[in-house]
Order: sequence, then C-alpha cells, then structure tokens
Amino acid sequence: MTCVAVTGSSGYLGRSLLKLLDARAEVEKIIGLDVSAPLESGSKLRFVEHDISRGGLDEIFVREKVERAVHLAFVVNPMRDSRRMREINIGGTRAFLRACDRARVKSLLVASSATAYGAHPDNPEFLREDMPLRANAGYQYATEKVEVEGMVREYVREHPDVDFKIVRPCIIFGPNVSNFMSRLMRWNPIIIIRGSNARFQYIHEEDVARAVEQLVFGGSPGAYNLAGGGMLSVPEQAERIGYSVRYLPRVAMWTALWFMWKLGDRNEIPPGIIPYLRYSCTMDNSRLIREVSFTYRYNSEEAFQSFVEAQKRRRAEKAKLKQKER
Repeated sequence: MTCVAVTGSSGYLGRSLLKLLDARAEVEKIIGLDVSAPLESGSKLRFVEHDISRGGLDEIFVREKVERAVHLAFVVNPMRDSRRMREINIGGTRAFLRACDRARVKSLLVASSATAYGAHPDNPEFLREDMPLRANAGYQYATEKVEVEGMVREYVREHPDVDFKIVRPCIIFGPNVSNFMSRLMRWNPIIIIRGSNARFQYIHEEDVARAVEQLVFGGSPGAYNLAGGGMLSVPEQAERIGYSVRYLPRVAMWTALWFMWKLGDRNEIPPGIIPYLRYSCTMDNSRLIREVSFTYRYNSEEAFQSFVEAQKRRRAEKAKLKQKER
C-alpha cells in the first residue's frame, strides 16, 4: 500500500489521473495539491489547497508520508507576467523536489513537453528520447520545461536510488483542453505561415492520464515521449473543422500575434510560438509501448476530432440557451 501525491490535481489531466489512481488496489491514499479543489473527489483522495510556489510543500509530503509523487503543476497557457510564471514553473519544481528529498520519496514523475525538443528545420522526422533538447528561445513555456528536466536530472544524480520518469506529451487534445493550437483552431479563416510544412501529432487527454498512471508504477527510469499515431497538417485540420485557410508571411504572422498578445486578446497566443507553427516537432512514441505495453486508445486524428466534437456541442448548447432567453 502506498501514498501518491499529485500536484496540479485539479486540472483536466490531474482529475483524470486521480480517478485512475483511486481505482488501483495498491494505492492507499492520494494527496491532491492545487490552488482550488477538484470538481470530483474519490474515496482515497485527501485534497490540500496549496500554491506550490509559496513554500511548505515539504511539510505536507513528510506529514502524509508520501512515497510516490507526480508533478503536473505548470503554467500551460503563457502569462504576461513572465516573472510570476517562472515562480510557478521553476520555483514550484524546486519546491516539489525539495519535498521529495525531505519525505524520501521513492519514485517521482514530472511532466515535460514535446516543445522541449524545439521546432527547427533540421529536426528528424521522429525525435527520440535520447536526442538533445533545443527549445526555441522565444517561448518561455518550452525553455522552462528544459530547465525543469535539468533540475530533475540533477536531483537524480544526487539521489541515485530514486526511480524517476519524465513524460514529454505532444499537443494534448480532447474535450477539456485549452492550448495554443486549440485557440488557433477558433479562427476562421485559420492562419497558416506561408511556406510552412509543419505536421502535428496529438494525444488525447485520457491517454496522457493513462500513460502517467502506468509509469508511476512501471517502466524503466528516464524520459518518455507521449504521442498518438499519425500526423495532421494545419490545412487538414481546417478541412475537418470546415474552416477556410489563409496564408501569411512569417513576419506578418509574428506581428499579428504580437499585437494580440500585447492587447490582451482572448486568443493568448504568444509570438514565441511561431517556430512551432513553421517546423515539425514530431516524436517517436515507441518507448512507452515497449516499456509498459501501452496501447493508445486514440490516434492523432481521433484526438483532434474529439476536440472538434466537443466544440460543436458547446456551440449548440450556447445556441439553445440564447434561443430560450428570447
């Protein structure tokens, strides 16, 4: 019987993971940590309202006798306050690792991202886990994921007996996601950088939670790419939504995103994302399949389609509400 702690437990991935952990017989207790309570609660969950960037996490881990820990807390949607974003991402990871040290946690898993590899014209078709991380300098989310991975590996060098996993999901899609690609898909026409040949992998939010749950209890130490099979280009995605496309030069696209970002537009797509819209950053997903016999329930197209269908349902529900109000 074991106690598992999960930071970022109230996000859409955290909530899915809590359900999976609650169903495992060997899990006696789950410590969920977030700044707000999750929408659901399980029989084994003990929720603790806590901001990981504010200190005190080590006391919680020691008190609850945490043996396995999962770190999901990270700012996914970039903040205009880059200092505060860094406090959460880097300061929060530092606090997580300090808590693991104090509580003598046996096994830890930290969420990274495919963006850590960077989007470059010389990327191979499929990036493997042993390839260098070259996150593009203008995208804070990606560069801080690389920094987080370095912190984890330094911790492991100092704690060689600790089992560790790092997961690098590609773009996550599903009914509940909000990321730069899901916001881009709201535009009609969808804007594409002229000359871009980027293709995108997607992974369904449920598959991410399932992969994390299996890696908490299995697999060899190290990094794991998470990506559904297949790829889609932006024109292919636009076709599936039923939107048109418009091509812009890179400079024009950068300028448009810069102005929207500075004006606080709801799309919240920072211009630093430009390289990821120009060049592919696709990964070899075979290690997860080999190590824990993982089976993806959704390929890239199915993950994307689940997002599209959820958006259609939401629009239909809004239309019904408006009709009732008249």
